[in-house]
Amino acid sequence: MGSIEADEVAKSKLRRKSSDSLQMSESFSVHSTTNGTNNRDDDAGAFLADFQNAPCYLRRDYVLTGYRVGGSYSTALQAMLNPFQLQLHNEFWNAWTMVLGVLFSTWCFVSKFQTLPASSRPTAVLLWTVVVTHFPFSFGLHSFIGISESARRTWRTLDVFMIELNSAILAIALGNLVFRDSVSFLGYSALNTSVFLFNVYTTMISRRIWNIPKKQLSRDIRNQVVIYLLPMIFQSLYFRDYEAAEITIATCIIIAIGGFLYANHIPERIVPGGFDSFGCSHNLMHICAIAAHYCEWKFLEHMAAVIIN
Repeated sequence: MGSIEADEVAKSKLRRKSSDSLQMSESFSVHSTTNGTNNRDDDAGAFLADFQNAPCYLRRDYVLTGYRVGGSYSTALQAMLNPFQLQLHNEFWNAWTMVLGVLFSTWCFVSKFQTLPASSRPTAVLLWTVVVTHFPFSFGLHSFIGISESARRTWRTLDVFMIELNSAILAIALGNLVFRDSVSFLGYSALNTSVFLFNVYTTMISRRIWNIPKKQLSRDIRNQVVIYLLPMIFQSLYFRDYEAAEITIATCIIIAIGGFLYANHIPERIVPGGFDSFGCSHNLMHICAIAAHYCEWKFLEHMAAVIIN
């Protein structure tokens, strides 16, 4: 009961702050000198706002400071490359953990590609490609989200679409390692494509992605996560492959932890305002995604050895 009461108190504080705030236009210029908690960047036309003075579409539960508001695409990129030009904003590490993921995936690709047999190299290319092709859209979302609500809608839609598309591609990459006869591979591909199209419909057509809460989005994407894990689970159970089972269990645990933290706003929900700059649920979800990606590379290496033998 104590944790529920604390959560309700925190949410009540956020609601009180929301009711006191004025609606903001896309220019946001009228708010650039609202109070001492906002920090103006005169060259960029952007400023940092707290929860109370940030536009409604930017506000995240339990994140109380560091909202970068306004500016242009060029100045938003400058803020990412030179964060102390305008004090560190709360999307900075969400973007740079994506950079970390690209660097890590590239290291895995370069260090392992030559050691793989020719039959496994297409999977290696796809593993690296899904990370690199998603990166611009995720980095763009976290960089440009504060420019305007329309910018946020555009980049949010592109980001989630690339997550869903690349999850489908990743599933094909892993399925190619396990389902080596044409009938089973085509059947798995058809299932994977059906789930992908269903997810696109539910997130892009029947609903608008920018209005979907974190928990609902996590549930929507969970279907594709299950499909993507299916080859690893099949290899572990059908062939009684214990090494594959260890990798699969580790992958499932990491994904479950990342999804739970993201959907439930942990740890910022426990200490509102304590993880505004670094360590919030979105940062940790990205780090879990990197760890899961490492497991995918380990599974590829294992299956390459199985195929050779």
